[in-house]
Amino acid sequence: MGDAVAQVPETGQSDLWRLAAPLWSVDEPTEDDAIHAEAVIGRVQGIYRERDALAENEARSVVAIQELAIRIVTRRMGGSSRRAKEAQLQASHGEPLAVCVGTLTVDWVRFLDGSTVIGRRHGCGAVFPDTVRTSGQVWATTCPECRAKRSERRRSAVRSTKRLLGG
Repeated sequence: MGDAVAQVPETGQSDLWRLAAPLWSVDEPTEDDAIHAEAVIGRVQGIYRERDALAENEARSVVAIQELAIRIVTRRMGGSSRRAKEAQLQASHGEPLAVCVGTLTVDWVRFLDGSTVIGRRHGCGAVFPDTVRTSGQVWATTCPECRAKRSERRRSAVRSTKRLLGG
């Protein structure tokens, strides 16, 4: 785990890596694993409270750890993410934060043994208010500014396509 700690020196949050380390090997989560994962979710909220933005690598690292913790709690609860969201809400005193890592885009990469999919996120790293909902889309990944830019790019692409097609 020492290598993983070295990957995030700019955050000064190597304690998050140490706290999350036991979660990487969880196969079937126990109640203790879920409680531990909830503590990780709480620590992530602490990191977001300390910063206005995270660098791209920082944001990806912290979000990856948070997603791991969310998956563990969700699996423990039979597929419901409600408990994980409630842990986030409790840790943030009802004002949860998220970091902008953008939406997931998919690139196809061909390897010698076949093809695989690689997902990438493109966000600005800004820390922004997360949703307080406990059902539906409960985890924000794109800040309002990047969401607006994405919508404008889509509208522009539609206009360009219509012009090309003569419409």
